[in-house]
Amino acid sequence: MNGSALIFFILFGLTIVAIYLGVRRGWASVRLITLVGAAASIVLMALFSLAQGNVAAQAIVVGVLVGSIFTAAAVSIANFFRTSESQGRGQPPGNPG
Repeated sequence: MNGSALIFFILFGLTIVAIYLGVRRGWASVRLITLVGAAASIVLMALFSLAQGNVAAQAIVVGVLVGSIFTAAAVSIANFFRTSESQGRGQPPGNPG
């Protein structure tokens, strides 16, 4: 892996972490975070693929697939924990139901 590919991969990872934190902490609407995060992750993964020496068509397919899958996973996991956390706050500690 060359230097520019590593930079794009690190930025992709940071984008996925930012998507997760943004949804989990409610920094903005889930739709906005998902759209902006998906666009950023798709572009960064396509650039990573190009830096690895792939042709443009393959880089676009890789960017769309990998970027979309990781964004969907991050949003789903963050939303799950966010809703389960808010449901757990309604009960006092030590009271099972």
